[in-house]
Amino acid sequence: MTQGIRGHDTQYDATYMALYGNANPYAFCYGYVAMVLWFLGYPDQALRGMEEVLKYATELASLLTLAGARGFAPLVYHCCRQGGRVQEQGEAGIAVATQMGFPFWRAIGRFWRGWGLAEQGHYKEGIQQMQQGLRAQRETGSSVHQVHFSVLLAEAYGRAGHCEEGSHRLAEAETQMEKTDERFYEAELWRIKGELTLAGAGGLRLGIGSTSPQASSLKLIDPSGVEREVEEYFHKAIDIARQQQAKSLELRAVMSLVRLRQQRLMGNGSRNTDQVTSTALAEEHSMLAEVYGWFTEGFETKDLQEAKVLLNELAVNSPSLRSETLR
Repeated sequence: MTQGIRGHDTQYDATYMALYGNANPYAFCYGYVAMVLWFLGYPDQALRGMEEVLKYATELASLLTLAGARGFAPLVYHCCRQGGRVQEQGEAGIAVATQMGFPFWRAIGRFWRGWGLAEQGHYKEGIQQMQQGLRAQRETGSSVHQVHFSVLLAEAYGRAGHCEEGSHRLAEAETQMEKTDERFYEAELWRIKGELTLAGAGGLRLGIGSTSPQASSLKLIDPSGVEREVEEYFHKAIDIARQQQAKSLELRAVMSLVRLRQQRLMGNGSRNTDQVTSTALAEEHSMLAEVYGWFTEGFETKDLQEAKVLLNELAVNSPSLRSETLR
C-alpha cells in the first residue's frame, strides 16, 4: 500500500479515474494504510493519514472517491473510539452516497452513524441504525466487513445491557468468519466474547469503554467456571493479536485480562493474604506495563488513557508499586 502511495502522481489523476470508474486508487491505498497503522499500534499516524485522505478526496471533487474516503474515515475513527467523529463521517457518507445512488456506501454510512450514536450512549437508536446498515449492505451482495460489523453490533448490545442478544450476534459473527475467513478483527471477537460471558454472569460490565472498576464495586464470580472460560477467551484474543502483530488489539485484550484478575484479587480479599494480593497485582501491572510501554504515540486516545488509569490503580493497590504511579 505504501508503494502504491509513492507511485501516485497528481498529473495522472484524470487517467486514474477514467480507468477505475471515477475512483482514484491513491485515496483507497492511503485509507487502508491508515487503518493498518492503527492495528500495528500507531494511532496518531493513522489519524493523520485519515485527515490526508479526506483532504485529498475533498479537493479532488470525485464523488465516488469521496464516498470511499467517507467510508474509511469512520473505520479509523472508530478504532480510536471517537464516537462523535464517526457519527459525523457516517452522516456525510450517507449524504454523498444518496446523492450518487451508491447503495453500498450508503449502507456503510448508516452502520457507522449508528455505531457513533451507540458509542456516545444512544444505544437504542444506534443499534437500530447499525442493524439497518448491516442488513442493507448484505442486500447489495457484499460480505465485506460482515464479521467486523457483527462483532461491533454484539458489543453495542452488551454495553446496552442485552448480553444474551449480544452473544447471539457474536455466534453469527463466528459462523460468518469461518465461512469468509475475514479475520482482521478476530482478536476482538474473542475478547468481546469473554466480556459478554463475564457480564452475563454478573461480573464486570463490558470492559472497553470504561475505566477499570474499583474494588468496592466488584462482584464475585465462580472462579472454577465462568471465570476460567472468560480467561481462556482473553488469552486467545492476546495470542491472535500477537500473531497478527496487531498491537492495539493486544493492548485491549491484555487490559480485559488484567481487569478480570484485578476483580478476582480485589474482590476476593478474604481468600488472599495482603502479601499474596500485592504480589499478584504487581504481576498484572508488569504484564500491562510491558504492552503499554511498547507504544510511542497515541497517548491521548481512549485505549491508552484507560491503560494508564488501570496501571495506576494496580500500583496504588500494591505497596511495592506505589512509586511507579504514572503521571
